[in-house]
Amino acid sequence: MLNARSVRARRWLAAYFWASAIELAALGYPLLRARSLGGDGLLGPYSAPRVSLIVIWLAALVSSAYVTISRSRRERFAQRLLGWSSTKAQSEHGFDTTREWLITIAVVAWGPLLLWLLDPAVLQYMWVPLLALLQQYWPALALTGLWAAQSAFALRWLGFAHVQGQRAVPAPGPRALWLFLLALLIYLATAASQNIAAHPKTAYFPELAESLLEGRLDITDPPATKDLSLYNDRFYVAFPPLGALLMLPWVALQGSERVNVVLFNALFAALGVMLMYLLLEAARARGISRLHPLHHGMLALFVGLGTAMYSLVLRALVNFTGQVLAVTFLALALWIAASASPRRQWAAGAAAGGALALAVLSRPVVILAWPALLALWSHRAEGHGPLRTSEIRDWVIGSWLPLAGAAAFLGWYNMARFGSPLDLGYDRMLVSPALAGDLARFGQFHPHFVLRNLFDNFLRLPYWDPSCGRLTPHPQGTSLLVASPLLIWTLTSLRRSVLVIGCWLSVVAMVVVHALYYNSGAVQFGYRFSLDFLPIAVLMIAYGLGERFPRILYGLLAWSVAANLVGALWITHRWCVNF
Repeated sequence: MLNARSVRARRWLAAYFWASAIELAALGYPLLRARSLGGDGLLGPYSAPRVSLIVIWLAALVSSAYVTISRSRRERFAQRLLGWSSTKAQSEHGFDTTREWLITIAVVAWGPLLLWLLDPAVLQYMWVPLLALLQQYWPALALTGLWAAQSAFALRWLGFAHVQGQRAVPAPGPRALWLFLLALLIYLATAASQNIAAHPKTAYFPELAESLLEGRLDITDPPATKDLSLYNDRFYVAFPPLGALLMLPWVALQGSERVNVVLFNALFAALGVMLMYLLLEAARARGISRLHPLHHGMLALFVGLGTAMYSLVLRALVNFTGQVLAVTFLALALWIAASASPRRQWAAGAAAGGALALAVLSRPVVILAWPALLALWSHRAEGHGPLRTSEIRDWVIGSWLPLAGAAAFLGWYNMARFGSPLDLGYDRMLVSPALAGDLARFGQFHPHFVLRNLFDNFLRLPYWDPSCGRLTPHPQGTSLLVASPLLIWTLTSLRRSVLVIGCWLSVVAMVVVHALYYNSGAVQFGYRFSLDFLPIAVLMIAYGLGERFPRILYGLLAWSVAANLVGALWITHRWCVNF
């Protein structure tokens, strides 16, 4: 516990509180001078946000000064802080989690300032007004970051100096947010540095969102017609509409032409990275994974940067956007299943099934992930008893209700467009002549396509292109063993357990569907359809590795990220134009 009479502790606390009070007082200068927080005067018609912030700032300043000036109150504050921690079983957990959230605040505050100095194009790519806001508010951001950083340092010192016992693993929330910010920054930095178009002509979801706001399901005057379905002289987006539904607020506010589809993809892909980390941390609590949180973070970044996800985010075509959304919501469904409370099984099933239903509204084939959800939820950590039949029944019913709702919605959507609940419109899609011939002759699924698809996805290698003078991916795909070799370690999970059987049942079922499909993924780098089961495969990697993360995996991870960076540059015509 804290030795409040320690001279060193008194001086430390005094310096910290005085610095915080001075920074808080200085924060008032940019706040009072801010132009965008109010009208012409302090009491003008648009000044409510300014007045509210000033009232909050004054209250914080007065309370801070009250504590800072009185030495006894500073010491009482520290005694309460550390006295509270000494009475809690998770004292160090509380210290570490609070410290990591403070670090997050510092990163969020200082990150844009650093980008503003190094590469403003990244911020402009993200949001054009952001540069103007930084010019006005940079002192406030700098002071906020300074306060958060010194608070994190002070809490770290107090934790090491005065809390005894074994250090606990902090909550994964702050680290998950760090991964989200890192993945988002890498996506946007790549897009900005390569001047990649923010809204490709064949993105289509913004235009569909605009049509939905006008009460129509077709697109009038589309910017392009490739991959659209023509029916009764109207153009439709055959792909399920989740992307358009999520874009509705953005389109309603700014119009379809101003939607940055790459930013939309980047946000959801980075969210998928974050959810993947949370899933792996939840798997640790269930005894499924025994890896260090650092390794969980590396596997989560592999999902976003070491697979076809990287190129799909930057290319931002309509089908690519749908696949990014499917990965994110599948990871959400798996995380919910892994984090389910032992009580209220019906509600737990409904939550996991609801997240999977959202993924189905983007990629219907993802419904085959349901066995993996069931196996993950039913896995019990050591010390828990077996499941009762009633618990399984409640969870199954709860999970299938939202999935049935999603199926009913898609049936209505298809009926309203094409006159049949089972007609997705793929047979009418305006694709390339080579694909159109196969589609007309064999249909959407046929054994004729199996060997070609397996070759494209698992065996096809890059080739030397004389016109580019470099090794170049093939437009039909690159072997998964070349593009994302880390996925080979999925095989280490092959053991006799309900979890493994359920997860592998989902993976194999999706691979079979992909093999029967009339194309292997069209223009792609790697095996992009593997994203449909990617979160399950990475979970199996963590399960199969046990407590050891072999050194070779660091190299395979680096190779996967580098290869998919090349793939992202290639698919946006920055590497070699061969399609």
